[in-house]
Amino acid sequence: MSPTRLTLATLLLSINLVACTTAPKPVKPIQLYSKKEVIQLSYCSELADTAYYIASAKLNDRPKQELINHFTTGATAQIDINAVERIYSISVDSAMDYATDLFEQCALKVVNVSPTRIKVANFCAQKSIVASGTYELKQSGAPKMDAYLAFASYKPTRPYEVIDSIYDNTSKAQNPSEGVWDACIDVMSE
Repeated sequence: MSPTRLTLATLLLSINLVACTTAPKPVKPIQLYSKKEVIQLSYCSELADTAYYIASAKLNDRPKQELINHFTTGATAQIDINAVERIYSISVDSAMDYATDLFEQCALKVVNVSPTRIKVANFCAQKSIVASGTYELKQSGAPKMDAYLAFASYKPTRPYEVIDSIYDNTSKAQNPSEGVWDACIDVMSE
């Protein structure tokens, strides 16, 4: 190796070593939610997913008793049946709007998240609702385009990413809404 190349290589190596040792430590992402809040908000998200399912069924003229029969088992059976009774007794124009409003009210009143911190969690809840609704459409045999059309007006949540992920996954695993919620909310929590 020529002396010029050796000197240049040494100089570059020493610059890289200095740069590596003096580089600032990575900054942690903003933590909007504590672990406790994330756990509590996950219950609100699950409630919103269920409300979306029930409100969609109501808007599609499914009989109330059919949903009550659907929810008769499980740890949250009574809560779910009460939700069916409540949603079928009121006027609902949009399943998504109803579910996201319910999530927000739960986050504000039950978890006590301040209104200034609710937007990110609400965004994650909307992604979770899209996942839940898309999963139901896929399970019913509906084409991907139906999911695109169902969630097209919710562009800020980038529904196409969630829809593509669910339709491209050949697994018959359970509803992926919890995984979508976790992936979204974990970015902003402890």
